[in-house]
Amino acid sequence: MSRFKNRLVKRVMAVILSGAMVMSNMTAFASEAPKDTGGYSSEMEDVGRQEDADMETAEKEDAVDNKSTNVSSKEETTSKDEDNVSSDKKDDNGNAEDTAKENVVARKADTKDDNEDMEIAEEDDNDEEVKAGVTGEWNFKSGSKYFTTGNIVDITEGQTGEVDGLKIDNTETVNGSRGKFTTAGRTDWIQANTGTKITIPVEGASKITTTWSNAETYTIDGYEGTKTDICKGENNEAVIVITSGGYLGSIKVEALDMVKISGDVTLPSGAPSGIKVIFTEKTDRASKFTVEADITDGKYETELCCTGEQYEISLSSNKYSITDPTNTVINVAKNENGISQSITATALDTAETVGTVTFPAGVDKPSDLKLTFTEDGGTHIVKDVAVTTTEGENSYTAELQAEKHIL
Repeated sequence: MSRFKNRLVKRVMAVILSGAMVMSNMTAFASEAPKDTGGYSSEMEDVGRQEDADMETAEKEDAVDNKSTNVSSKEETTSKDEDNVSSDKKDDNGNAEDTAKENVVARKADTKDDNEDMEIAEEDDNDEEVKAGVTGEWNFKSGSKYFTTGNIVDITEGQTGEVDGLKIDNTETVNGSRGKFTTAGRTDWIQANTGTKITIPVEGASKITTTWSNAETYTIDGYEGTKTDICKGENNEAVIVITSGGYLGSIKVEALDMVKISGDVTLPSGAPSGIKVIFTEKTDRASKFTVEADITDGKYETELCCTGEQYEISLSSNKYSITDPTNTVINVAKNENGISQSITATALDTAETVGTVTFPAGVDKPSDLKLTFTEDGGTHIVKDVAVTTTEGENSYTAELQAEKHIL
């Protein structure tokens, strides 16, 4: 633009000077000028043409300059790195180009870090998908993917298969039937026949909730299922076996919290080694938790599952009774600091007691029969005394306090 202004000024000055010359020599020019020139000399026209050409050239050059400026502006917007390099080159500082290169390298490093972060995030997402079988849900109700093309489940009699981490086994016979696990030809509720074995991935103690269409029955880890079951998670799995089949709507797994419990144990002098502290969940649920803790150097430490139930403390030897705490039933809830519970026991004057159990005529002894003896007026309890049958006689053996324990 500056070159254009300079040329414009020059032309104006030339015109002014030319005008002055014309005014002072008008008569001479008029008499000498050819008729076809319109009263102007050819030299003046040549000067005008040259100045016009110069003006036109200047305008074109300015247009090119403007275009170049616009392009440079666009490049500045779209490529910050190149702009940094360009501006650094204009700098008198000899380190400009090195600084620009460092900026580019830094930006590339940032980009690489961002890409790596994205890859890590994707891996985390994948981890979540893998862990969905540990704390997650399988939905077999209307609208779920298992009823859509490409996701149909169809594991028939005698077959095994897997459904997003669930292992299905239809090879065993239960109540005269082998299993079937299928959504083929259905739009709601997966068909789950008698004999279907479903192994569910879990991670430690878990609550497993199932929904069923009718009065289906099943066992879970060998216990009768109740639709809301607490499983110990042994081998990181829970096993459902359908004993009366029908239609299954969902399986939901929720990991249960664990809490640490520890403390000192004071036993009477002369107590043998190997005695353990036992925590028994107080529940009517068949799958109740029983946790044993070793006593080492007068201390114990273990973990209890937070099932919402209380636990009762006892010792593995019936020859000893806990005197402190006086209330041996404790509440167990999630606690980041754990539970501190010291235990003091005293020796009991016990003796091996042998007895028999007689049933009415025609009544057989239950296969899982166990006896419990409670100290009359005291706190000592002897549990889970087995009853054995030998030659038709049902008998038991237990360490009891004479005239103090009652059945």
